[in-house]
Amino acid sequence: MAAGKVIVYGGRGALGSTILEHFKKSGFVGLIKFCTKKWTLSIDLVANETANINVLVDGKEDWVSQETSIMSGVSAALDSPVDAIFCVAGGWAGGNAEAEDFIKNADLMWRQWTPMLYIAEMLLEWTVAPDKRPESGSLLKVRTVEGETSATKV
Repeated sequence: MAAGKVIVYGGRGALGSTILEHFKKSGFVGLIKFCTKKWTLSIDLVANETANINVLVDGKEDWVSQETSIMSGVSAALDSPVDAIFCVAGGWAGGNAEAEDFIKNADLMWRQWTPMLYIAEMLLEWTVAPDKRPESGSLLKVRTVEGETSATKV
């Protein structure tokens, strides 16, 4: 039985907001059935009003502090299994090597993406290691590496 709960890492960005809107508007119709309490959880630098629960990341904290606060916030919200974890955090700052702000933008992307990648990997354990996560509904892991996208049932 599905839990009716999704986590969106990067839930305030353009893609994350769209994912949250979709789940909230559809009420999980056709995807999740027989749920008594459904919710969406957003992990981001800024709260998303669409989400039922927000876990805020302080971008000025070091990785260790971010990991501690994110995992603590997510754990506190979990009262039953989750159906999906979407990792869509990070954005493109734009620019090119000739732009004045190239290094500034590259530094910003590095500081935002790198901790997210490692923390998301810890959350990923919940989708691949049954003993490290609550039971969940059907999961599909989608990865894109060097332009190649693959989907794997979990």
